[in-house]
Amino acid sequence: MSLLDADALPTPYDIWALWSRATVDTRSPFRTPTIATVGLDGTPEARTVVLRDAQQAERRLVLHSDSRAGKVRALRRHPTLAWHFWNPRHRLQVRASGPARLHRIGPVVDTAWAALSVHQQRTYAASPAPGTPLEAPGDGLPDLELAASGRDHFCVIEGIIQRIDILQLRRGGHRRCVLQWVGSEWTTRWVVP
Repeated sequence: MSLLDADALPTPYDIWALWSRATVDTRSPFRTPTIATVGLDGTPEARTVVLRDAQQAERRLVLHSDSRAGKVRALRRHPTLAWHFWNPRHRLQVRASGPARLHRIGPVVDTAWAALSVHQQRTYAASPAPGTPLEAPGDGLPDLELAASGRDHFCVIEGIIQRIDILQLRRGGHRRCVLQWVGSEWTTRWVVP
């Protein structure tokens, strides 16, 4: 899976193929990227998420969240999202960034919610909200029969990718390139690692 071993620059298709595969391959290291947002206090906040969808035509990466979570509050104030993917076996890092869109209602959310298992839906029915202090250890999850109530807190987050930075660590010398969305197409260039 070495994208940068050849002399030719990778194409956007090469990257989206990795992301698309990660949405269905639970063993792909790209399945659980780290995302970063600008916190309400202006500091960076990073967390690991599950990549739920990757659509090359729309330049869109998708994750799910509880609408009460800190990342959603942060994205409402600063709607920019950075993604970090790492494949340790192939020593491949891919970073991507761009604006974020939050969806609480509509067909995008309805379709995503319907695709979740009851156990996944229950995650969004937690009470109290994520990040609330507890007196003792616990997860706040209700019985499975109440999983559907999580729909009220379910949110789809889309990252619209404008920049992709690829770094391949190699014994013979690292290689790095940057893909940038300009106008209506990708530009690609080699850069110093």
